[in-house]
Amino acid sequence: MDPPGWKKVYPKLRGAERFALAARAVLRGDPQEIRRLVQTCPWQEASRLDGEFLAPKHAAAAASQAMAVPGAFLLGWRHALATLERFLLSGVGELTLAEGGEALAGFVALARDRVTAELRALVEASRELDRDQGLPPGFLLLGLPPSVEAWLEPSDVHTGGSDPELVGPWRAFLAQAWEESLRAEPPAGRTDPS
Repeated sequence: MDPPGWKKVYPKLRGAERFALAARAVLRGDPQEIRRLVQTCPWQEASRLDGEFLAPKHAAAAASQAMAVPGAFLLGWRHALATLERFLLSGVGELTLAEGGEALAGFVALARDRVTAELRALVEASRELDRDQGLPPGFLLLGLPPSVEAWLEPSDVHTGGSDPELVGPWRAFLAQAWEESLRAEPPAGRTDPS
């Protein structure tokens, strides 16, 4: 948008619209757009940004934080199971266990697959919440700590279908974090920018 145009339009944006545009700008890596959106955001008497903007901003942070704990837990299990599987299938595993190493490795592979399916469902649930809130896909994943986000990079977590029975509970969990955040800070009335 040309500079004269955005100066007229941006102050009139509703909080949720402004936040969705800011989320898109974050994913594009557009700091100028983010700055324009934040600087033209109406201020309320309490000297804070517009409550309609802050409410979804805080809700997105709450959903990302809620996802970080189970995400880190599942990623830890995934890593441990992959390490155990490599050990069992190596020569050292055979020497240590003599017989039964391959059977145990098969069981470990099944457990690793289940953990990967749960991770895939958690990622899919976050994408569904992104979509339902008008945010770009992957936005809530940006709120994860860098160590957790980096572990979510393997392609097997992001590819393949997600089991709806696994996605549903994660979706409800993330939606609850979102809603609780909104209830904790209800948006104040919109301030007139003029």
